[in-house]
Amino acid sequence: MVYVVFIGRRSSCYQEPMAETVALCKAAAPDPSAQRFYGHVCDVSSAEACVGFSEATAAEFGVPHINILLYALPPRALFALSHSRLLRSNNAGFGGDASLFKDDDVFDAILDVNLHGVINMTRAFRDALVAAEQSALVNTSSISGFHVNAGVAYSTSKFAVRGLTEGLVKDFATHAPHVTVHCVMPGYIATDIGLYSTIANYKIHHNGQAPRQELIDRWAEATKSFSENQLGLPQQDAAEIIVNGVEDGEWAILVGDDAEALDKAVRSLPLGGMYFESGGPPGLNDTDGIGNLSLGLAQHGDPSYEPGRQTQLERRRQSKL
Repeated sequence: MVYVVFIGRRSSCYQEPMAETVALCKAAAPDPSAQRFYGHVCDVSSAEACVGFSEATAAEFGVPHINILLYALPPRALFALSHSRLLRSNNAGFGGDASLFKDDDVFDAILDVNLHGVINMTRAFRDALVAAEQSALVNTSSISGFHVNAGVAYSTSKFAVRGLTEGLVKDFATHAPHVTVHCVMPGYIATDIGLYSTIANYKIHHNGQAPRQELIDRWAEATKSFSENQLGLPQQDAAEIIVNGVEDGEWAILVGDDAEALDKAVRSLPLGGMYFESGGPPGLNDTDGIGNLSLGLAQHGDPSYEPGRQTQLERRRQSKL
């Protein structure tokens, strides 16, 4: 029996994609008697809510362990990931350009969800992970965990998730070696995170009040080009790369050619060197049409990199021949 759990953040905008994902999985399950799915909305910034969610999960399934637990990722990515081996993914998060000079509430909220949500959920489901014969804990950082390119608060949270996960590799190896730990660092993926982040920021600035539908529609239209410009990695491909990384035992899973290029670039520069003209590569402030990726920095790491190039899966297939 495989037990799959989906979690949506405490927001109405996550209920629809979560419900869609659960329906997709139930419809496609090859053996409904051997696969069970459960969806739940939870405030991941609250430790108590996360514990309540883990208890609700145990009550729903009637077993002390879980195999797969996934936050409300885009439906196609979740669907692909849910057919992998034993997996728990900490992926909840939202962005914003909050800094220490403005938007204190947004800054704190980003850290509460993106960092403390990972800690809270890992603690809440630790015993369920350990109870499984084989399981994997997968935390999601970002290319913003390489260098600060998407707001101080967001990048801080993603740097922290990367550091936390590296620590958990050792922690679980010591206390529960059958649980593997992985850090996903995706580049630009074709998702609706821009829209959902805009909605989340609006609610913070308006005392929790949801935006009018006409505003959401306007924002959706404004951000649509980012998900349709074909520069981002398709969700299904991102899911396949993540599953491959878990199965291959990689603790650091770079998702996308852009993530690989930026990782090489940051490692080749002195600490902080990319932020100053004298220490960084030429063209540092050039963008690739996505808006938050330094094309100059990526091409410093991989001179052959071009926006939209995605070769990871094909390279892996060729290596297996």
